[in-house]
Amino acid sequence: MPSMLNSRRASQSLSFIIVGGSISGLACAYTLSRAGHQVTVLEKGDGKNECGVRSPPNMTRILQDWGLQGTIEEVGVKASATVFRAAATSEKVGILQYHPQIMEALRADLWYLPYGFLWSELYKLAVKAGADVRFNAKVAGVDPEEVVVTTDRGEQFRGDLIIGADGSDSVIRRVVVEDELSGTPDPLVTFSTFIPTELMKKDTELQYLVNGEPDWNIWLADGCCLHGHLTRSREYYTMVAVVPADPKGFQPNWDERYSPEDLNLDLSKFHPSLRRLWNLARTVIPTKYVVHEPFSNIVHEDSKVLLVGDAAQTTPPQFHHSYSMGIEAAATLGNLFSRLRNRDQADTLVTAYEEIRQPRITHTFRSEDGRYRFITFPDGPEQQVRDAGLQVALQNSQLDWDDADEEYLRAVWDDYIAMFNYDASEAVDDWWTMWGSLM
Repeated sequence: MPSMLNSRRASQSLSFIIVGGSISGLACAYTLSRAGHQVTVLEKGDGKNECGVRSPPNMTRILQDWGLQGTIEEVGVKASATVFRAAATSEKVGILQYHPQIMEALRADLWYLPYGFLWSELYKLAVKAGADVRFNAKVAGVDPEEVVVTTDRGEQFRGDLIIGADGSDSVIRRVVVEDELSGTPDPLVTFSTFIPTELMKKDTELQYLVNGEPDWNIWLADGCCLHGHLTRSREYYTMVAVVPADPKGFQPNWDERYSPEDLNLDLSKFHPSLRRLWNLARTVIPTKYVVHEPFSNIVHEDSKVLLVGDAAQTTPPQFHHSYSMGIEAAATLGNLFSRLRNRDQADTLVTAYEEIRQPRITHTFRSEDGRYRFITFPDGPEQQVRDAGLQVALQNSQLDWDDADEEYLRAVWDDYIAMFNYDASEAVDDWWTMWGSLM
């Protein structure tokens, strides 16, 4: 039985104030409430958005542990492969097959989920566990020494610990991280949308995206890309454009909404069918990618304020681990603070959280940012090397598992396995085995 699901509850209850009620915030609210703590969540809006979520195996295993596998299967779409396509023709130029043998060894699959579904399920879990979730409570300031959060309406909330789960433009991060403003906006902006598949079926050149294998399709162009996949029981297609735009006009969050006509994106490098697909969208969410090297700390020096999810790191928007890192952080905190025996141990557990998460955050940034660069190479030597490698992958994909070259499989899958096989609760158990006896 996974450690997150045992009956262990803290001997001493603490009061947590979580700033941000999206996926990361609600996940933390659930695990900490379940561990016996008092949790208040302050969300500036209603917490919802219309994006898609990719749940890699490291995240899916945690959601399974939380009892969500049945509902994942009900509304999600299980991924079969990542398919690389030429932007101008939509021709398949490469593939990463999610071989059943590998996914079985990872004990979970990669799923495409609608954001609203996952948010609703986590909200129900958090509230049932005892969390108090407050909407339209925008945080204006935080006092890390007094452990007080103040909203823009002047309401004050005092706790033992504050968790910043308020995303890439985090208010809490500004208090915790000294080099918070050192990031560089990427020249590409991510634009995300949902498209009903019923509309796509009317276009013969788009039907393969609806009726074919549930792939994550990535259309590679000169210095930009489109990518997308099915979601919500194949009723919708999540579409993402990563294209040049003035980052000054957009924010590193999910708050703004536009119509495709208002944005007038230059998609001339892509096949006409893809431009037609994009024009089927009704609402588009832009997100700029502010690139930070991993922060030197994710915990305030007083050990009373800490960061989770996008507040603790930067990863490319709408990528493999955009949401899994917040889920992992929640599993880590829930496991750690279920072991609390007295209030004096809180600072040590906060420090443990940072020690456990920082190496994982660094590895994830390197992996995710590297893959982001890989699919947005401008035409040139790097792009040519990439395309040659994709051709090899395409040839190998036609072989049975037993016939595929072992060295090739290892080269392709080593980093994916390192990312997908991470077990957040096991990392806590390992830390506790080493240091728990000293507490």
